[in-house]
Amino acid sequence: MAVDAWAEVALGGPMFQLPYFLGVVRALPLFLFGLGLARVTEDHPVPRAWADAVWTLALAGLAAVQLLGRGDLVSMVLIGLIIVGCGSIQGRRGSPVVGYLARLSFSLFLTHILTAAIWFNVVGRLFAGGSAAERWLAWAASVPAALGVAALFHHLIDQPLQTIIATAIRSGRERRAAPREPAKQPAA
Repeated sequence: MAVDAWAEVALGGPMFQLPYFLGVVRALPLFLFGLGLARVTEDHPVPRAWADAVWTLALAGLAAVQLLGRGDLVSMVLIGLIIVGCGSIQGRRGSPVVGYLARLSFSLFLTHILTAAIWFNVVGRLFAGGSAAERWLAWAASVPAALGVAALFHHLIDQPLQTIIATAIRSGRERRAAPREPAKQPAA
């Protein structure tokens, strides 16, 4: 709430309604909020019996708030509870699907705004005069579109760059760790 009040005074609007060109200002408090919750949950998880109830009820509450209209701060609290509930669940084996989506998360973070801007500019025009059901379908289709763009970015740009960077770092470490030949003493 303090961040929202600051944004209102300093930037002329509530935090979650700031224009997209202030993306870093919009995203940083949310990122820190999620990071803090994930870190606290890692050190102090909620018991499993409670964790399932917490994330399930919070998800249902979030869906209800979204249907009712703008509820930005309430939504943030509910998203926080989803993070706490899901973060407290320790699995024995990781799901390959969840693992892949986790690897895509950074690429999704980088590409989702551009994907949404293009998607809703192009597809939004196609369905502008359509029924509510058609517009909802266009919105729902934006999620797999964003995941597809994130997957392309991940495989074509992010992974190759990560490989190049890791190789450069590794070879730099190997050069520094390699024994050096002692300097030759001049013959007397």
